[in-house]
Amino acid sequence: MIEKLEMQTKDLSQEKIRLIRELFPNCVTESRERERERERELFSQLISMR
Repeated sequence: MIEKLEMQTKDLSQEKIRLIRELFPNCVTESRERERERERELFSQLISMR
């Protein structure tokens, strides 16, 4: 039987944020309402450091 492939790219941003949270727990806040916004901001800052 032929297996169907999902033709989508895996979203690695959540995995990277999880790793950052593990390495630097004080950098990511626990506020649910603004969590995504702050995670994106932190992630953007880390990417720009490259």
